[in-house]
Amino acid sequence: MNHISMKQICRKHRKGFTLIEVMTVCVLMVFLTTILFNFLIGSARYTERITTGQGVMNKLRQASQKMSTDVSESEAILMQYPTTGSPTYRTSYNDTVILRVPKFDSLGNQSPTDYDVVIYKLMPTVAGARTGPFTFNKYKASVTLSNQPVPTLQSVVATNIESVDFNYITNETFTGDESSKVFSLAGTPLLATSQRPRTVLVGSVDRLADGKATLSGSTVTFAPLAPSWGVSIDVTYAINPASAGGTEARTPAQIFSYEFTTNVKSKVNNQVDKTTRQVFTGRAKLLNQ
Repeated sequence: MNHISMKQICRKHRKGFTLIEVMTVCVLMVFLTTILFNFLIGSARYTERITTGQGVMNKLRQASQKMSTDVSESEAILMQYPTTGSPTYRTSYNDTVILRVPKFDSLGNQSPTDYDVVIYKLMPTVAGARTGPFTFNKYKASVTLSNQPVPTLQSVVATNIESVDFNYITNETFTGDESSKVFSLAGTPLLATSQRPRTVLVGSVDRLADGKATLSGSTVTFAPLAPSWGVSIDVTYAINPASAGGTEARTPAQIFSYEFTTNVKSKVNNQVDKTTRQVFTGRAKLLNQ
C-alpha cells in the first residue's frame, strides 16, 4: 500500500490560474461590460426618443381635437377682430384664426346679436422673437351688440411649436357639358396663392393629383380621354382669408385645415441626444356645412 503524505495532497490541490488566464478573463470581462453598457445607453436613448415623441404628438393631438371642436361649433371664420375699427387680430395662413361661435338660448334659438369669438394664435415663447419655438394660445371674447371686448387668454393649447399652416377651403358646384369635359364653377373663387392645396374630387379620387384634370380660375378641364364617371364632381380649393366681405368681414371658408410642425429634442443625462421633426395635420368643417 502506497502512502501519500499530507504535504503532497495539499500541493496537488493548491494549483491555481496562470497570469495569462487571469489577464484573458479580465479582457473578456471588460469587453462584455462595454457591450452591455453601450446596449443600455442605446436603449435609454431609444426609450427617451419614443417617450418624448409620443408626449409631443399626444399634446398636438389634444390641441387638434380642441380646435376641431371649436371649428365645428363655429358658423364663420372672421377676417379680423374687432370686426369694426382698427383690428387687433387678423386671420392669416401662418399664425392666427378667428372663429365666430353662435350663442343659443334655452330653447335652441340663436341670438341675432350675441356670439363668442374664439381666437387661436401662435405666440413667441420669448417676447419679440421671430423664430420658434412658439406657444399656441386660445383666446376668447363674448360679443354683444354694443360691445366687442378684448379677448382673454383661455389656455395654452400647445408648446414647442415651430410653425403652423392654416388653409381656408370652400366647396364649389359645377355647371357644364360632360361631353366637352369642361366645367365652370358656379361662382368666381377668391383663390389663395398658388401654393395652397386644391382638389378636384370625382367620387373620392383627386383628379388634379393624377393628372386627369386641370383647374384654372373658375374652369376645370378634364383630360379628353377621361371616362364618364357618373358621379358628382366636388371641388375644394384654398381661399385668401383677406378676401372677405359683409358687415363682419367673414371669409367664405367652409372647411378649415391645419398643420402643426414641431422639433422634438430627446435628452439623455440632460444632454440633447437627437432632434426630430414632427408634423401633425387635421381638418374640420364649420357648423352646418
